[in-house]
Amino acid sequence: MMTSKDLDALHGSSIGMFMVNLTTGSMMGPHWNPKATEIAIVTEGSGIVQTVCPSSSSSSSSPSGGSSGDHHHGHKRRGGPGGRGDEGEGEGGRARWQCRNSVFRVKEGDVFVVPRFHPMAQMSFNDDSFVFVGFSTHMGQNHPQFLAGKGSVLQAIGKKVLALALGQRDPTAVDKLLSAQRESTILPCVSCAEELAEKAEEERKRREEEGGGEREEKERKEREREEEERREEEEERARKEQEKQRRREKEEEERARRREEEEREREEEEERRREEEEGGGGRGDEPEREEEGGDKPPYRLSKKLKKRYHARAGVFSRSG
Repeated sequence: MMTSKDLDALHGSSIGMFMVNLTTGSMMGPHWNPKATEIAIVTEGSGIVQTVCPSSSSSSSSPSGGSSGDHHHGHKRRGGPGGRGDEGEGEGGRARWQCRNSVFRVKEGDVFVVPRFHPMAQMSFNDDSFVFVGFSTHMGQNHPQFLAGKGSVLQAIGKKVLALALGQRDPTAVDKLLSAQRESTILPCVSCAEELAEKAEEERKRREEEGGGEREEKERKEREREEEERREEEEERARKEQEKQRRREKEEEERARRREEEEREREEEEERRREEEEGGGGRGDEPEREEEGGDKPPYRLSKKLKKRYHARAGVFSRSG
């Protein structure tokens, strides 16, 4: 059992402690904290916690399913149970939180957090009690605002004004509704937790189906991306292979051209050498003319004259 002595560490701070014991089929009346954030731990039994996004522009009208564990309304990421729920991308690629309503089930040992301004209600099942203790910030300055029961803030609003706000032409119906609530904080609510749990389960299945479709779409896009990358890789390999083949063909053409040039140079060199040999070793058949002085080398005929000379010599030899 916890006593005031166990809370000495909280003296001098603005943090306070609370405990709620909901018997079977009851509810902690819907309320919100104008300043405090509540952190609660389930110490016995199980129950349903419902929170509502304070901003109607970004809230979702349907409940979201949850599971046991830690729950933080307002800071759960996409895919997690409860919480503000979805995380999107804002301007400049920065993450932004999208608030949505939440319904989640908690059991002994679970922790749930409800920030200020978020209307909430805790409900017990028909066959089990729901006990939780917790801490609240700004304990001395925070005054919970109940939305139902004798202490409801709606009691302070004029019936005609409230009727118009609720879309009712007859304020008598609103007056009957408010006067029928005699309890101020803990209200009887038979099967409320069961009904919300069933709706939350349906919502969870629906979200899973939507998530399954999203996963299939994501997998399809991933496969398309992989196929595109594989096709690009194959095209790149084919392009490199073609470039390599063109380089090989070009190198082969270059080698063939060089071989032709070397062959032509070799033939020209052989022709030149043969002409030199023919010009140096066949002087016995060529007419020689001694130059004056006797020291100068004999006169040599040009190649053209030499052929003409040999041709005529052949004619003379045949005619002789």
